[in-house]
Amino acid sequence: MNIFNQLYNISELISSDYFGGGSTLSKTYLMDYLILRNDLKTYVEIGVYKGRSLFPVTYAIKQNNGISYGIDPYNKDAAREFDVEKDTQKLIDEFIDNMDFENVYQFVIELKSKLGFEKHLELIRKKSSESVEFFLKNNINIEMLHIDGNHDTKYVMEDVELFLPLLNLNSIIIMDDINWDSVKPAYEKLKETTTVIFESDTFAILINSKIQEEIVKEYEFELNSTFNLIEGLTDKFFANEQKNLENISGKKDVEIRNLKSDILKKENTIKELESITNYQKESLNSLENVINKFKKNFLGVLYQNIYGKKL
Repeated sequence: MNIFNQLYNISELISSDYFGGGSTLSKTYLMDYLILRNDLKTYVEIGVYKGRSLFPVTYAIKQNNGISYGIDPYNKDAAREFDVEKDTQKLIDEFIDNMDFENVYQFVIELKSKLGFEKHLELIRKKSSESVEFFLKNNINIEMLHIDGNHDTKYVMEDVELFLPLLNLNSIIIMDDINWDSVKPAYEKLKETTTVIFESDTFAILINSKIQEEIVKEYEFELNSTFNLIEGLTDKFFANEQKNLENISGKKDVEIRNLKSDILKKENTIKELESITNYQKESLNSLENVINKFKKNFLGVLYQNIYGKKL
């Protein structure tokens, strides 16, 4: 489970939000599992954003001394989507309008260096359609492809049509958000020439060929078992994390209550001291009045007796 811990540590460095970047540990673990299982060395991801799937997968690629390619133009126009409901489109547009994509790109560059992936990760700041030439020119055969770019139907179809010819036979394809209506046509098109070996509610894993049913069943058993194991482990892991947080929070609550109690005691002590001080002041005032009356009465009488007149 060392890989799980590594993936968790990497994902903790990358926040997810409404726009995306929410790849789960179970998904990236399956991808890493296949990379290590099949000794894959070339990974291409369309749609990087903050790199919540790119960096965990590059961890496995690095173990195989391979290289990952992350494709993302990092600009507002390319990020806009129109094959969604109006309310959703409005939310996406507002998010994009307030997003500084240059800062996001710089974050990815810096994290690449921080994780030590300089030799194993190349970022291509272009649209996916503009990046195909790079792979053709450099004769790069893709062993794992992750399609998670713009989700408008025409762009997902375009990614399938342009990048499928760049794949090796039996290469792995990950199609994200297969539950989106705009993605479904491309997914169905992809299945015509490939074989599904894993399918969840939100993403699918396919092999770039039509393989024997026995091999399909073997993959399905491995991947489903692994996925369920990691899902359970993730739930347990985060439950423990939550419990630890609650324990810390509980200790803090006790400390706060004790602190409040100490403060209250000190406040009561101050009030008691103030009460005593006030009493002492009143006593002194009373004593002073008595002395003054004594002086006035006794000394007055004495003075009159001696000098025959009042003081």
